[in-house]
Amino acid sequence: MKEGAIGIGVNAGYAPGHGQKEYFALAEFAIEYDVPTLTHVRYASNTEPQSSFKELIGNAAITGAHMHICHINSTSLSDIHATLALVEDAQAKGIRVTTEAYPFGAANTVVGAAMFSGPDWRDRMSSTANNFQLGADRMTEDYQANNPGTFITWHFLDENKPEDLALLDASVTHPSVLVASDSVFWSYFDEDGNVKTYEGDEWPLPEKAFTHSRSTATFSKILRSYVRERGRLSLNEASRKMTLMPAQTIEDSVPQMRNKGRIQVGMDADIVIFDPATIADLATFANANQPTVGVQTVLVNGGFSVRDGELVLDAPHGRQIRNFAAD
Repeated sequence: MKEGAIGIGVNAGYAPGHGQKEYFALAEFAIEYDVPTLTHVRYASNTEPQSSFKELIGNAAITGAHMHICHINSTSLSDIHATLALVEDAQAKGIRVTTEAYPFGAANTVVGAAMFSGPDWRDRMSSTANNFQLGADRMTEDYQANNPGTFITWHFLDENKPEDLALLDASVTHPSVLVASDSVFWSYFDEDGNVKTYEGDEWPLPEKAFTHSRSTATFSKILRSYVRERGRLSLNEASRKMTLMPAQTIEDSVPQMRNKGRIQVGMDADIVIFDPATIADLATFANANQPTVGVQTVLVNGGFSVRDGELVLDAPHGRQIRNFAAD
């Protein structure tokens, strides 16, 4: 914290042995250093006991800490309306709780995660091994037993079903929910069929590399689907969710963020220029290695990161973000 960390990541959904006292202690530690906690809640479930949003909100209410819920869509599953109501009630009472969502009905996680264990996990998660996807293929439970650390795509909602898409839309379009990517690293299959993490710096990326679509297409999907094609968000509201709201979420504890998400004199020149009529996400769950189209320019701190639609590979303009004022 003293070296400038912007918050405390709490991966509770992957640490089933942690206790409520430990989590409460982290909330107290966060308020001591005036930083938020950013929590993947304890578990997700469509059956009782359901997800642990009340535990998070209770810690925020008692300690006064700012506690952020990571991707409320995938941690709520089909219970999104009830969890959004909890967040609304907490915020109305002045409790410092924020949240975000990504616009996909599939998550990315390890196939052997604790939430996919125990005799009742299929009922709790409304899933089977067929909900897991690795590259272009659906999986079997043999992989879950023998390669538990493999990162996979987990389909928790089916966007082709109107009732499931409506649940996803409820999270993405809610006024208090910002849009986040939750991007992850790239993987590939080696010659023996083992999944490896890609650590190179080639551009374009090797054709064999794969990841979750949210790593490459979150924001362009919002602009294509939610703004242009389906009209679920205005362009201004979508822009607010993707730029200003993330900055506002942590600007109380991270002064640099007060200069982000606004196009005003004196603000940091972090600007994306795109064509609203053509911007589109090409990434799919089977092939996420497809960059967005329709982006003409990206400026980072006033310097080109994308120019005339081409990535500037040696752009030196980025700066570190810390929880204290920059020199």
